[in-house]
Amino acid sequence: MWYIIAGILVVSVIVLVHEGGHFAFAKLFKLPVETFVLGYGKPFVKKEWRGTVYGIGPFPFGGYVKIPGLDPRERELLPEAEQAAFVVQPYWKRALMVLGGPVANVLMALIIYVVIFMIGVPGVTTTIESVVKASPAAAAGIKPGDVIARVDNQQVKKWDDFVTYVRGKKSDSVRITVRRGKTSIALVTKVGIRDGVRYIGVQARPTKYNIGLGLWPAVKGAVTWSATLIYQIFSSLWLLILGKLPFRPLSPVGIVQVTSQAAQHGFIIFMNFVAFISVAIGATNLIPIYPLDGARVVIWSVERLFRKQLPNWAVYGYQYAGVGLLLLVTAWAVYLDIFKAIPDPFK
Repeated sequence: MWYIIAGILVVSVIVLVHEGGHFAFAKLFKLPVETFVLGYGKPFVKKEWRGTVYGIGPFPFGGYVKIPGLDPRERELLPEAEQAAFVVQPYWKRALMVLGGPVANVLMALIIYVVIFMIGVPGVTTTIESVVKASPAAAAGIKPGDVIARVDNQQVKKWDDFVTYVRGKKSDSVRITVRRGKTSIALVTKVGIRDGVRYIGVQARPTKYNIGLGLWPAVKGAVTWSATLIYQIFSSLWLLILGKLPFRPLSPVGIVQVTSQAAQHGFIIFMNFVAFISVAIGATNLIPIYPLDGARVVIWSVERLFRKQLPNWAVYGYQYAGVGLLLLVTAWAVYLDIFKAIPDPFK
């Protein structure tokens, strides 16, 4: 049960961070913030402080920050003074305020990844468990129990690094230095090709250990990995549009289910998944479908390009179409998550 509670708390924290990003930029630019609510539905807890009503809604899978003039449909309904407070703000300020949510999600993920890299990510040692018979490694004299120390004079400590090096090898042979007892032995083995993948025919001993990094390498690793995830997310969306990937969205219910599964596999895997979800929510909020953050930036960008306000019918049509599409996707995702069991991706 506590795994499910952990999943709900994770979703709530990610949403809180996202809305907190909008809130922080609004306060930075001295824009009025009417409401800051975590959760959907009528808040059952409310507190007004310094002109903002803070609240908690009954449904934890969401939240919102209400800023007068943020929604384009409100512009003609607001008093002139309140319109001026937001609408006349420079384009870059409004854009940053809206993009503050995704930025906050990415920053949250960066912090988590830095901590993970400093604590140490699980790795498999380079100790050989077995050698495939009649393989290039067997022919070269590599034996079970050997510890791979270097490949082509390049030091390796993790099995993944060794595999990546061999698979990326362009020549037909590789020089491997192994430790056998107290002796170092240099061997040259050919590189075979099986199913289009380069290999030498050895398997790792399932001995895991944590490899911790210093602060600066951890920061660089976190930035690189976060950027890779964002690229993969948008690449996957593009492949989805082209029909080259199956459509399987996750609803908040599904996110809670998978997060609770991750919580059962240890702290590092759990936090790694939390960081991934945070990046994913930040990245997908840039999609120009209302009510996602990217939609507002698109509306303002078009108005800036044509130097005039879009007619209400165009804004309303764009927003209603986006809400309708998102509701359909969410309903389908909830159906799949509730009535179709989600396999544990960590097994």
